[in-house]
Amino acid sequence: MAEGTIDHPHFRVVDDFLEDDAWAELWTYFQLAELRPVSRSHGAWKLDDGVVLASEELRDQAELRDQAELPGRGELRDTNAREGGTPLAHVVRELRARPELTAGLVDEGWDDVAARAYVYPRDTGLSWHVDDHALYAGAFVYYAHPHWNAHWGGELLIAELDPEGGELPIMGYRFETEAYSQRLL
Repeated sequence: MAEGTIDHPHFRVVDDFLEDDAWAELWTYFQLAELRPVSRSHGAWKLDDGVVLASEELRDQAELRDQAELPGRGELRDTNAREGGTPLAHVVRELRARPELTAGLVDEGWDDVAARAYVYPRDTGLSWHVDDHALYAGAFVYYAHPHWNAHWGGELLIAELDPEGGELPIMGYRFETEAYSQRLL
């Protein structure tokens, strides 16, 4: 792994994930992408998370990769379809091209990737949650901002729970969160 990488049994942090040109295209895309309000009241999204903004979803599906010359480098279908898709595809392509990034963290049988840009305006967030492992093989977060200001928030917090206490359940309640909170604490 490259310098600036944190390797943990449950997650991996990688700095400088994209080449400079690919990152510049992605950063420009974020400036211009059409963003729409996204409001969900189930799963990880809670009523008091606020309304975040999101781009269209990009899908990298197995049947497309199977037709490609190189494993894991199939064409990306983008709902903003233009030749080659949006620069968001750089993230998915790089993830697919570097299996060492997911080794030991994601089941090798994963066959679909969904990606979209999210913008969290002031007073919005994403509640503590557990990704549903029946639906997801893993989760990937990519922070694209060139410089971060600590006053903006945006921290990604990962809870390391005492294994004797059992796994954290998927929280399906809107208002009954005390037991979930106590488990995290």
